[in-house]
Amino acid sequence: DGSHWYYPDGSPCYELPKAKGDGMRSPTITDAIKLDLVPSVTTIMQIPRKPALEIWMGQQYVMAALTLPKRDGESLDEYASRVVRDANMESRTAADFGTKIHDMIEWWLKASAMGELEPYDMDPMLVPYLAGFREFAHSHSLVPTSIEQSFANAELGFGGRVDYIGEYSADWGLWHPRAVIDW
Repeated sequence: DGSHWYYPDGSPCYELPKAKGDGMRSPTITDAIKLDLVPSVTTIMQIPRKPALEIWMGQQYVMAALTLPKRDGESLDEYASRVVRDANMESRTAADFGTKIHDMIEWWLKASAMGELEPYDMDPMLVPYLAGFREFAHSHSLVPTSIEQSFANAELGFGGRVDYIGEYSADWGLWHPRAVIDW
């Protein structure tokens, strides 16, 4: 279901071997209890309601229903399923675009920190976003010390992966020698 789990030492547990040894599977809550895993912050944040997101998704369903004509001979159940698929495509497209932006930022920070930009198969739509991020990174003097760092706090019961730890200067002239940033 997209849940991420972490061992108490902070190392990720994204997959476990299947019982029959024929591949890998995502950990379950039973595995988490047995292995003393902690959930990611993102997994925990899936629990509370998100009214703004729920409203947006509702609007996507309505727009899909208003713009998709019902096909001749199509049952209401078939039509409803098609409307839901169409509406969900919008959210998947948005999520995929967000993942591409995130991957682009990670690539640029890592490549810049090493002193050379390695080739990257970038979607042409990302070019203006890269320019915007580079401007942000330079204007805030980003100097990473850690990128995509896994962590866990077994005592408090959560873990995760931090996008950026490093130096950051604020617009108002204050210098923050260490900052944690989530893209």
